[in-house]
Amino acid sequence: PILPEHPTRLIAAGDYNKGPIILGTNAREFGLFQSVGQAARVSSVAELNKVLDEMLGPLTQLVLLPYDTSSDQTANDTYVQLMTDLLFRCPVRALARSTSAEGTRAYLYHFEEGLAYHVYELPYVLGIPNAMFGAPTLAEPLRTFVQTSLANFVRTGNPNAPGGRAPWPVYTRASDQHV
Repeated sequence: PILPEHPTRLIAAGDYNKGPIILGTNAREFGLFQSVGQAARVSSVAELNKVLDEMLGPLTQLVLLPYDTSSDQTANDTYVQLMTDLLFRCPVRALARSTSAEGTRAYLYHFEEGLAYHVYELPYVLGIPNAMFGAPTLAEPLRTFVQTSLANFVRTGNPNAPGGRAPWPVYTRASDQHV
């Protein structure tokens, strides 16, 4: 093994490099897996309930409470959002909470541009338009913000410009803020 323990145990024990981190998710991460045929789509609320019942059993209706289950037309969107939350957003927020509780400065993001599937922020990180990743052109202010923030972070451990207004707050459990 590369690590001496599972990362969750290392973090809980405070036994890790506590340098600052940037972490986040895209709005519809799970959509990528449907688009490349790695995950099925659901076409109705009944099918959504069936898929979730198989996965979550008696917890299905409780888990679905905050989601829109009002129509068959939105069933797949609901499935994408729920799976994005389950597989990506909740684990990333848990990591932000646990590392910040240990004294790590964490900066959290939520990418929402375009389809915002898994990896769809990469054209903005790299500054290279990419139609395959949903960005045949880049929204220039967003590209500038992403690249400037990452460059600042690499140089200083803080994505905000030195001496400038701080648009990207340090994550705290109490505020749960992100950009």
